[in-house]
Amino acid sequence: MAPPSNDPGSPARLPNLTPLYLVLGLTTMASTILATALPTLSGELGGGRDYTAVVTAFMLPKALATPIGGRLVDSFPPRLVVALTCLLYLLGTMGCAMSGSMNQLLMFRALQGLGAGALLASAYTFMDLLVPPRQQGQVQARVAIILGLSAAIAPVVGGLLTEHLGWRWCFYLNIPPLALGWVSILRLPNLQPRGGGVLDGMGILLLAGIAFPLLMALSWGGSRMPWTSPLIVGLLVTTLLAAFGFYWAERTPAEPLFDPRMLHQPIIGWSFLAAFCVGGSFLNTVIYAPLYMSIVKGSSPFEAGLSLLPFIIGNIIGAVIAGNLITKHARYRKLGLWGTGLAALTSFLTMGLLLVQDPPLLVLLSMEALLAFAYGLCTEVYSVAVQNVTPIERQGMTGSALEFVRQLGAALGIALVGSFLLLSLDDHLPDLLKKRLSPLGIELKVTQFEDQAMIEGLRDQILTSLRKDAEACLKGDHVAYERLNRSPILSPALKRDLQPDGHYPKNIVKRLDSAMEQVATSTQQEIWGALSQAVRRAQALVSGLCGMLCLVAFYASWKLPEKELRDLVL
Repeated sequence: MAPPSNDPGSPARLPNLTPLYLVLGLTTMASTILATALPTLSGELGGGRDYTAVVTAFMLPKALATPIGGRLVDSFPPRLVVALTCLLYLLGTMGCAMSGSMNQLLMFRALQGLGAGALLASAYTFMDLLVPPRQQGQVQARVAIILGLSAAIAPVVGGLLTEHLGWRWCFYLNIPPLALGWVSILRLPNLQPRGGGVLDGMGILLLAGIAFPLLMALSWGGSRMPWTSPLIVGLLVTTLLAAFGFYWAERTPAEPLFDPRMLHQPIIGWSFLAAFCVGGSFLNTVIYAPLYMSIVKGSSPFEAGLSLLPFIIGNIIGAVIAGNLITKHARYRKLGLWGTGLAALTSFLTMGLLLVQDPPLLVLLSMEALLAFAYGLCTEVYSVAVQNVTPIERQGMTGSALEFVRQLGAALGIALVGSFLLLSLDDHLPDLLKKRLSPLGIELKVTQFEDQAMIEGLRDQILTSLRKDAEACLKGDHVAYERLNRSPILSPALKRDLQPDGHYPKNIVKRLDSAMEQVATSTQQEIWGALSQAVRRAQALVSGLCGMLCLVAFYASWKLPEKELRDLVL
């Protein structure tokens, strides 16, 4: 099959892009499919405090591999690069499915992320080489629909699989379509590389020096250690030094990972800033909304994922409208302004609602749909703008760099919001857990907040502990009585009845059992209520952060120059 013609007199005949659409959708699903499976997964593998570690372990390597994948397309045949990176992603997915511990899962998630990032960038760049800019509007609209649908439907699928088959099927499910995609990729046009054959190793190392320390600083700062601690300050200083080093080092190689001088082109510079902010806000919504539904609304994993259906529909509608308008008018700037402005307004309204009360479900779902519609309007605007001003020999470099800043924004946003979430829990739960449960000998750490089954089984633990000590008291055990006497959850009258003096009312056993059941139920409800309040407050912080990011993206879209889209590849 031949690539599209560059002859002005002949209409461009596009190849079948279905294999590329397929792998793009599958790599996007991997970012969010575990959103509703994380509580079950963490409980089974003994996950600790890092609720988002499984997500960020995938997202950061994915961000780091994205520019590498683009440069590989510039240096080697695109079809070969896409096929090999698809194979790497497939191997990482198989490893995740067979992991026996949290450390193994994180290791294979990192491998999966490396494959996904390189595959995403190389597939995007390959598509850019096959499609003229004037037709990018329709193609990018399809891509936006696929990516939005994949990111939003993944938690629904993940929740359904986790409830009925187990979390490992979140990975097993991807293996057959990935294998099919790998075979189909080999049937795409075999284009030749347009750039040189040298990979910028120094650029890769410096880029890792920017991304990893910054992610760790945002993940640990404020939650595990103070922002002013030597380690956090050292990580931030390392990030700054690596950023300066990257800027200067990338000015000299013949085939740089990314030439920072291209940022002097206003369209590229402002598009990168906007894409970073939109990427960070979009994925945070998808990752943390199921957690809110599970803890605050009491939804099952499948129900929590199902609540994202308005997000799916809103994103698809926005992307279709944006793609058609770009193709029809060959303009994109106003879509960026409308999309980011509407997203900022919706995010701040949601934050206000969450801070005041627990909003009705219908209101939350309506705000979710409106926010997704806004993202659909603006998500692919910046890809079209950058591709339109980039020469064909630099398509891989700029396209992959744009995806890198998107993915980096998502990874850093998730890490930062995860830190906010833990801070919110730390402010409300430790004292309550210590006061209510420690006298009973029950240990429930804040690190286990994501294990919904454990919280739901708390009543039985409390009741068992109370009955055990009550039986000991009736047998004259002074140590058991002192333990119950220190507990603030028992009434003074009940404590008096339990004094080990050998004189007990005739109906003491029946009274004790009834009272202890009431105490166990009310204590569980109190702890669950405090947990729900903390998660609701954290969700408000998520919305506020997304609103601020969208405001920055709105400013970048305002400054973004507009250039009419060309019809042919340069």
